[in-house]
Amino acid sequence: MNMQFDDYTLQFADGGVQVLKNGRVLYFNRRPVYVCVKTEEAMLRFRDIPYETVSETQDGVLASAAFVTGNGSILRVEDRYTDEHGALRISRSAVVVRADQRDLGFQTKISFCQRASETLEDFEYFSPGQWYRDNRYAAPYAMGKDMNLSYH
Repeated sequence: MNMQFDDYTLQFADGGVQVLKNGRVLYFNRRPVYVCVKTEEAMLRFRDIPYETVSETQDGVLASAAFVTGNGSILRVEDRYTDEHGALRISRSAVVVRADQRDLGFQTKISFCQRASETLEDFEYFSPGQWYRDNRYAAPYAMGKDMNLSYH
């Protein structure tokens, strides 16, 4: 399933999601349901899982999964991807379906990884007063001006 924003496409497949620009992958997450559970031993348990279902809605895409903790608590996580005035909006809802007393709390997040790259030109940079995109108009002494350097 795909969702289109100008030159960008959100592509959902195999429980994951990726962001493409003009058909080229920029960002991805193969297991977008990330949950951290605090247990009664004050231990933090991190784990991520893929979406179980992805469906088209009237205003975008709904992706969801049931996250089961090691103690048997169940969290229902739903992510709504919508187009808000030409920009992507992701809204996450996490509901405790079943709670085990050994699980004291939880937190969840969604994030995307940048795809691997071999060249600096594959990315756009912005560091005010230092670096903007490929630094084409930067002063000769500016950081990042010489794109032939291996490190910046």
